Amino acid sequence: MTPQQKEKLARTAAKAGIGISECLRRMIDKLKIIEKPSAEVSSLLVEIRKVGTNLNQIARALNAKGFFILSSIFTAAVQWQFIPSNPCARVKPPRRHKAEAIYLEEEDIFRLLKCLDSVEFMYKVLINLYIFTGMRRGEALGLTWQDIRFDKNLIDINKELVYVHESGVQVDSPKNEYSKRVIKVPPSLMELLRKLQQEQEENQKLYGDKYESSGFVFTNKLGQAASPGYGFRLVRAVHQEK
Repeated sequence: MTPQQKEKLARTAAKAGIGISECLRRMIDKLKIIEKPSAEVSSLLVEIRKVGTNLNQIARALNAKGFFILSSIFTAAVQWQFIPSNPCARVKPPRRHKAEAIYLEEEDIFRLLKCLDSVEFMYKVLINLYIFTGMRRGEALGLTWQDIRFDKNLIDINKELVYVHESGVQVDSPKNEYSKRVIKVPPSLMELLRKLQQEQEENQKLYGDKYESSGFVFTNKLGQAASPGYGFRLVRAVHQEK
């Protein structure tokens, strides 16, 4: 071994906080040699290990979502070789509690329809669509004008609009094949959809090049697809007033 190699070996061993012989053994065995963590990181690891000994208590206090977030943090720490194992793996995770479904009674529906006289027209169309078809939010907002068969009062449900944190709003396939369906709707709902289409055409003329012809039934004034949360806040507000 040359003097330069010995010097490099000594530096690597010092940074890892191990002896030269141990460092050489790890190199021969092709093991990854990680630099010794700083004093700040070392103190953090001590606290993490303390958390690990009391994790059952923490798991009971956390909801299921919080527990799995905590577990993912520990998994990353294992991958970075800060700790030998994920303490969450030794703990029974808390049960996931399903959120109670929001549903409207008949009087709620009448109150909701009454509210629609004072809101944006697209809200009126969307809420009527929810009420008379039972569509999911993503299914309704994923509708394009090609899915609306005005001549036969039919709507073809074949996709949904979802929000993905990394990429924003995007079109996705329905939850399963049974979700793809064609439904019959009342003529009054079709008339609302016709008026909404005319409103989009007027916006296109008004905003010109700024308008985006996305083809979606429910859009903002510039033609961009509406957010998946659009319109549902009004339903929640009526439900919470019960």
